[in-house]
Amino acid sequence: MPLSDSDPKYWFELASRDEESAEILRREVGPREITAYHYHQAAEKLLKGAILLNSTKFPFIHDLQRLYGILREVAPKLPEISDAIIELQSMYTDFRYPHGDLVDARRLEKAHTAYILIKSAILS
Repeated sequence: MPLSDSDPKYWFELASRDEESAEILRREVGPREITAYHYHQAAEKLLKGAILLNSTKFPFIHDLQRLYGILREVAPKLPEISDAIIELQSMYTDFRYPHGDLVDARRLEKAHTAYILIKSAILS
């Protein structure tokens, strides 16, 4: 039976695919804004999966801060990752609507680090 968008496993699988895409692009020195975009997408899908895991619905949005707020309400023991959420969300417009080299190597590393912190907190 195929997974559905109401199943947390579905969202965790999608997150894994986005992470894999980001890692391939990072290793191959692909477009940084697209690489960072995949980290954002992976974080978003992890948040959505975690929200569903805690038996509540989520809005179909891309705002990590709002999704994290929902998750904190239903999973208050989740480790504090606000800074990582804010860091990754702050780049969203730049890599969603690229205008040239707005994501330099340093910003990409920040996106990667933020994603790893988010992933670790959600999956721990």
